[in-house]
Amino acid sequence: MEMIGRRRRPRWLVLLALLIAAAVGGFFAYQFWFADDGSDDGVFNTYEVTTATIRFSVSTSGMAQAVNDTVSSFGIAGRVSSVEVELGDEVKEGQQLASLESDTLENQLATAEASLLSARIRLQQIQEGASDADKAAAEQAVVSAQVALDTASNDLEDLLDGPSDAELAAAEERERSAQSALLAAQDSLRKLQEGASGADLASAEANVAVAEANVTSARSLRTTANASVQSAEAVLQNAATTYCDTDDHIYDICADFAEDFSIPLSDRQIR
Repeated sequence: MEMIGRRRRPRWLVLLALLIAAAVGGFFAYQFWFADDGSDDGVFNTYEVTTATIRFSVSTSGMAQAVNDTVSSFGIAGRVSSVEVELGDEVKEGQQLASLESDTLENQLATAEASLLSARIRLQQIQEGASDADKAAAEQAVVSAQVALDTASNDLEDLLDGPSDAELAAAEERERSAQSALLAAQDSLRKLQEGASGADLASAEANVAVAEANVTSARSLRTTANASVQSAEAVLQNAATTYCDTDDHIYDICADFAEDFSIPLSDRQIR
């Protein structure tokens, strides 16, 4: 009866005790089989190293743009006759890309050669300077211009004694033109003496031609004026003769008329 009165232990306590025992056993088993004991001994695998080509591709969309851009152009203007490459072609240094029409190039070459020749002549003229003949011609141009100026001045002074307004204006214009020609010729001579260019020499030659024309014109003006005076003398003398030879006029009137024109008109000729 004493055995019946003893109480049974709960079942969960038995299970707990079993779990604890299993955990302790597992711990010691892990330490024995898997834990590192501190030694350097281990297991190594040896492999042979080889080389190989790694290939991969990338797919995308967009606009391709070159890293470096270069603008190519011809050294001269002209019309393109052919293009030797296509868009996207790879080119090398010195490769012909396009060509121009040959006739355009030949014309431009001829023009360039003519310009070169002209430039060389111009340079030679500047380096050599004016020759003695050029300087002598320029000095003669100054002398001729001075003579033309003196002639025009003398004509003006003579015509001031009694020319018409038109003759006076023409003489004054001649004097101004001669004065301008003289100044231009003197300036040309000065440039030649200092060392003139080809353009200066050409201008000096033109000035000489103008001065010579002025001299010729001034001489023609003198001849015309003399002819006008002689014509007036003949008209007056003819009028006096006709008037005094008329019987209807008295002698003293003819005497007064003759006295007024006692000095021959030829003495008033333009000098």
